[in-house]
Amino acid sequence: ASLSTLLFIMQLEKPARRIRIAYIAISALAVYAHFFAVLVLAAHFAVTLLDQGARKSRNAWIVDASVIAFLCIPAMVAAYGAGTTSISWIPPLSLHEAGSVFSDLAADSWVLFTAFVVAAIFVAFFPREGDGLTRTVFLAWLLIPIGLAGLMSLARPVFQSNYLIFCLAPLVLITSVAVFRVSHRIGQSALVLGLIGLCAIQLSRYYAHPSVQDWRRASLHVFQFERPGDAIVFYPEFAHKPFDYYARRFAPAYVPRNDSGPANRTWLMIRGSDARMHPDDVSRIQADLGKSATAIERSRFHLVDVELYVR
Repeated sequence: ASLSTLLFIMQLEKPARRIRIAYIAISALAVYAHFFAVLVLAAHFAVTLLDQGARKSRNAWIVDASVIAFLCIPAMVAAYGAGTTSISWIPPLSLHEAGSVFSDLAADSWVLFTAFVVAAIFVAFFPREGDGLTRTVFLAWLLIPIGLAGLMSLARPVFQSNYLIFCLAPLVLITSVAVFRVSHRIGQSALVLGLIGLCAIQLSRYYAHPSVQDWRRASLHVFQFERPGDAIVFYPEFAHKPFDYYARRFAPAYVPRNDSGPANRTWLMIRGSDARMHPDDVSRIQADLGKSATAIERSRFHLVDVELYVR
């Protein structure tokens, strides 16, 4: 998305056939890499509406977008065939969820988030001569995807930080613009050092308390103690993917039943983040398994819980 936007700016400033071809190719690849890159392309279209200098390129951009859409038909077909199961875990949009997303984009630091907001307001409402196209592009790149993701979430919740990760680039660029508008070098240096310090603090906290799910140890635990005929249940259902990965690596002969049918022993593997967001669903699965079996083991790994039910 970042390279696509750079090529978009280059094409608006100095149109050239090779840049146009590169823009189309990179934008199509961006959609294949991350479906939500479409929102960045929507931001590009918004620029052709908002920026006076870019309006003359609007028709050409529409042609480019049509070519990009044609190239992305296989991706759209695959996405339609996959359905929405993989995003069914996303909670409905709320002030709490929106705050969580914005906090993630600011490295879980509300001080850093406040700095980003102040910088965006400063750049948006106090333009300087010469800002022109880049200011419009940066603001559209940041605000349009966030706004569209919010609107989409009214129908199907998709407002998640990992889907809006490409908004980090304009956020940092806008902050950089705001910092270098400070007239005194000492002030600039102080702001840069302060931002670096805040980022360093959050980075150290991340490594001190990692949020990575430990599916490796959880899967190895099941492989070590499983018996022939064991069933296995995952919550959410698509949480079997990391387990399958480690099964291929460490237990290629292991073929789980992957159901909760009649079995003497049933493993329940729960992704911790989903258990916190949907405790009622987890309790219902545990109650269903507990009707005909007894939980004889509960093991906790980082953000992954493993339970064993025996008849």
